[in-house]
Amino acid sequence: MQISDVALVCADNVRARCYVQAFMARKLLPSFCLILPAAESGNPAPERGLLSPVQAPWGGFDPERGIRELCAEAGIPCEFAPVHDINAPENVRRIAELAQQVCVYAGFGGVMLRANLLHCGKKFLHAHGGWLPDYKGSTTNYYSALQENFCAASVMFLNEEIDRGAILCRRRFAVPADMSLMDYVHDNIFRAEVLCEVLAAHVESKGWPEPVIENTPTNPYFVMHPLLRHMAILGSEGADWPCA
Repeated sequence: MQISDVALVCADNVRARCYVQAFMARKLLPSFCLILPAAESGNPAPERGLLSPVQAPWGGFDPERGIRELCAEAGIPCEFAPVHDINAPENVRRIAELAQQVCVYAGFGGVMLRANLLHCGKKFLHAHGGWLPDYKGSTTNYYSALQENFCAASVMFLNEEIDRGAILCRRRFAVPADMSLMDYVHDNIFRAEVLCEVLAAHVESKGWPEPVIENTPTNPYFVMHPLLRHMAILGSEGADWPCA
């Protein structure tokens, strides 16, 4: 089914592709998709042939199936946004015009939504790859895997502060056996799973879940140093970590 008050605003990246495939399998389809066009300075999806299909909780996930192809198969109307910058005035105007009141956001990595967009009359639903409010910021599943032996995803409505929006749902997941696939595969699957849970609750109740916990201020995590990331990957594979 299509959810009449929910749109997807996304880049054609692996995360959005994962979301749409999960939505299709769970029959929780947005009723419109606005695709941000690629730019040389953006974060394009990996080239074809680099990522193989994998098994997800809802069935198969093929990271190389593009957004337009997926939307056509699912019957989701879609169009390209005027420009690649989500915060550009042309995009803010187009998003403000949407009939849908809530936008699932899966744009280019590292781009913050600015006040002009956040106050255009829409709510932006975002799946964060980490356990909020404890793990804010970037690459947090590597940190939680190293520190506490779990991964997680949390869904929130975005506001102007980094990872400080209202937390609607959060779930923990086992650390994957192969952490080398975390960025493109596992993290996106975790996010899609929790996002589907929130959308299913919305369809059932015809409202949005109340916050599950106060999103208190905590210190953010920054992009993990490659050495620590490599240690996390080695640990998932059962290797002995190198010592200085």
